[in-house]
Amino acid sequence: MTILHKELVFLILQFLEEEGFKEAARELERNSGYFFNMEHFEELVLKGDWVGAEKYLSGFTKFDDNKYSTKIYFEMRKHNYLEALDNNDRAKAIHILDNDLKVFSLDNKDLFNEMTQLLTLNNIREHESLSTYGDTETARTIVVQQLKKIIRANPIFHGKVDFPCIKTQRLRSLLNQSLNWQHLQCKNPQPNPDMRTLFVDHVWTPPHEHIPFLLNADDLCENHMGNTVLGSHQRTNIIDLPKKVVKILTEDSSQTSMEFHPVQHTLLLVGTSTGYIGLWEVASGEKLFGWNFKVWNISACTMVFKTALLKDPQLSVNRTAWSPDGSIFGVAYSKHIVQMYAYYGGNDVRQQLEIDAHVGSVNDLAFAAPHKQLLVITCGDDRRIQAWDIATGGRIYSFEGHHASVYSLCPRTKNNTHFFFSTSVDGNIKAWLYDYLGPRVNYNAPGRACTSMAYTTDGQLLSCGTSNSGESFLVEWDESQGAIKRSYRGLQKSSVGAVKFDIMKNQFVAAGNENVIKVWNLDGDDLLTTIDAEGGLPENPQIRFNKDGTLLAVYAKENKIKVLASDSGLQLLGICGSDSDESSRVVGEKGDTEGREALNSKLIEEANAGKSRKPFESYRHTQCQSLLLPSNVKVEKISRLIYGSAGNAALALASNGIHLLWKWPVNDLNLTGQVTAKVPPELLKRRNSSTTLMKNDLTANTEAVPCFALSKNDCYLISSSGAKISIFNTLTFKTVVSFMPPSSEATCLAFHPIDNNIVAIGSADFTVLVHNVRLNETISVLDGHTGRISGLAFSNTLNILVSTGADAQIIVWDAANFKRQRSRSLLEIPEGLHQSDTYVQFHPDQTQLLAVHKSYMGILVANNLECVAKWIPGDSPPISGATFSCDGQKIYAAFMDGTVGIFASSPLEFFSWISLHSYLPSSSSLNVYPAAIAAHPQKPNQFAVGLTGGEVVVIEPPSPGTEW
Repeated sequence: MTILHKELVFLILQFLEEEGFKEAARELERNSGYFFNMEHFEELVLKGDWVGAEKYLSGFTKFDDNKYSTKIYFEMRKHNYLEALDNNDRAKAIHILDNDLKVFSLDNKDLFNEMTQLLTLNNIREHESLSTYGDTETARTIVVQQLKKIIRANPIFHGKVDFPCIKTQRLRSLLNQSLNWQHLQCKNPQPNPDMRTLFVDHVWTPPHEHIPFLLNADDLCENHMGNTVLGSHQRTNIIDLPKKVVKILTEDSSQTSMEFHPVQHTLLLVGTSTGYIGLWEVASGEKLFGWNFKVWNISACTMVFKTALLKDPQLSVNRTAWSPDGSIFGVAYSKHIVQMYAYYGGNDVRQQLEIDAHVGSVNDLAFAAPHKQLLVITCGDDRRIQAWDIATGGRIYSFEGHHASVYSLCPRTKNNTHFFFSTSVDGNIKAWLYDYLGPRVNYNAPGRACTSMAYTTDGQLLSCGTSNSGESFLVEWDESQGAIKRSYRGLQKSSVGAVKFDIMKNQFVAAGNENVIKVWNLDGDDLLTTIDAEGGLPENPQIRFNKDGTLLAVYAKENKIKVLASDSGLQLLGICGSDSDESSRVVGEKGDTEGREALNSKLIEEANAGKSRKPFESYRHTQCQSLLLPSNVKVEKISRLIYGSAGNAALALASNGIHLLWKWPVNDLNLTGQVTAKVPPELLKRRNSSTTLMKNDLTANTEAVPCFALSKNDCYLISSSGAKISIFNTLTFKTVVSFMPPSSEATCLAFHPIDNNIVAIGSADFTVLVHNVRLNETISVLDGHTGRISGLAFSNTLNILVSTGADAQIIVWDAANFKRQRSRSLLEIPEGLHQSDTYVQFHPDQTQLLAVHKSYMGILVANNLECVAKWIPGDSPPISGATFSCDGQKIYAAFMDGTVGIFASSPLEFFSWISLHSYLPSSSSLNVYPAAIAAHPQKPNQFAVGLTGGEVVVIEPPSPGTEW
């Protein structure tokens, strides 16, 4: 077969996977023999589907092809036989022996006889070679790792176990290119080609009412028919940018959405995090209209919304938007509701329509008028897009196809064809016509980033998004290819929160990033200029141009909105010459004088406080929302705390050896099932058993140090409370195996990131043991510390193990041969405090380390242990624990007075704090503090603390989507 034949099979496999035809993909893999899907094979083995696994394997090799293939078949049939014996299913075991294993007796008769003798045993573990045989799940995990190694070593599988790197939607892109090429060959090409089928070559037919199947076909035609879309407009000079701050508006809470009126260019509509909406006349600085959220007709709302509102009446504005003529504006809220207002000019605003539109948050809304009918389109956390009649509130269309929360909408009309783009939080971009035939275009945003999109009036399509890792992308799309045409350079590589952007007419694109407004020429890749708006901007400020580009609103700190103007904007506002100085600015509705007096009073008060101020009081105190996790189990101090890698569970180890595992439900209030402070979780227990919780063996040693670690797939937990080390199955709560440490009791534990059979065990006798759990043997003993081991961390990127001890020493070991590479003593720790535990954690980039001692916190480069930043508590209480946020941008540090400090990690600076009474219920004891702290693996603004009183509390910002 030709290479093209093989590549076509791979393209079809990719298409089947992307469209969800999993079974068809597996059958094609087996029939073609081109790609062995190791993940599918592993799933079959782990669930004990030996027949299915052998059937899939048979598409690639037979048992007698070579010695490797023989070994694979033998191991699978042998373990099927052992499972039947272990389940006391003698009939099945005899069947397997006679029909499946007998074929191997010709080469090894003694082994076959030995396997036959197993039928005489009541328990296969009585046989010497099977004495370490664990439970079924553990045995399958071990055998699947063995099988994977043999498969990779088998020459028959060379080049078949790794899927080639192919751009997403590659087959669809090739088909689109073919259709566009066919259209170029038309004798009479038209701007709106009717491409109904792939079964025959495209031929032009007279245009009629049928809407084209592919949007990008007419885009390409337009580019080649002389009606050039790009480059026709003339770029203007940078002096036309709004750069001068002329007005400052102040709201009572943080702004979440801004939108200038499409006709009256000085009217600015604002929505806030408390559900408040306000309409400002920027020229005068007057607020024309203000409205706190209120349900207009609760009886018309669904019971799901009523329940959600009863549990938490707080909600925020997610989006405000004007209709094309400015006669109506809509507001999308963080719970279910969309409200529409009619605007008659001045302060005449009237309620028009209320829609219970989605289950959960309504993330965006936009206006469109297909078939000359004005609709409002909404999208939300329930993964749906809905289109509603503005006049009646009736639902006209419902669009489904996204696999994650729908984040934003971008409507467009082109050549009398109405369509819109939608994006979801997983970075998927789809395009829809107003019908029921599903999405016509399916892109993936760069970096799979959560993305918003916008068109210039000339037809350029841009998107801007920020990925979970904090990398931001601002790009221009080539719609005809579904590919990136231009990437604008200059955005920060690691952002906290999403970067927002806007387009100034057809001249510039701007984005709020790194506390400034960054500006690019639309036809240029490189950053053109930055605007700092006289400072005071958050890291990623939201921005909005008015329609003619003469004014620019930007969200600033302290709930301020700064309005910048160009020279034309100054004329629009009636400001010129000296009138544009400080005297013309407006702060809220009170004027600037009162704000300055308040600031002066605050400075005088702080100066008078002097040294009498308590620790942290000179910094900002941050409010939060918190959730005390439910537990009817009597536990003592929470010694260790961790999130599950999927972010939907939290696991704690108490000092009395009890493990508490909470999991969050997927429901209408929590569509993702992620850990949240808004929805209480379930405390998981093992059913139908006298031992309902995972519990460690305890020791009489009162100085025992509880410790644990989770395997990379969260299925196995290794834990100790000073006596035996136990490995638990977190799905069944069963103890897989227990063993005593070879020397002293364990004080900390860490799974090897590649092989979960290997664990590093820190001991009270100052050594680190590298132990193979499956073989129950110690691989290496690492000496070098002079105090008990208190911290262990692997870096898969650098292939190293880092250990820390109560001696305040950090040692780096080669994770391949466990030889010592380098070490460092934390000399900054005061005399007499060295014999206190030091903890270590890798930054998400796996190259930097966070070292934490009760009197020191520092960030070190793992390669050379150079300290690049440090923070000493000084007069502050001792540190009880600290952790990086999942994006590495923040550090959450707990203190022994109950305070939690929030630090920026680069540079390492303390910027706000949360007091104990802010997150602990009033009924709880105040004589507690966090003994453990953990950060959510996907939400950079969420963390949890485990307290000395046995409580666990989840903490996040007071409003959804906000920053600390």
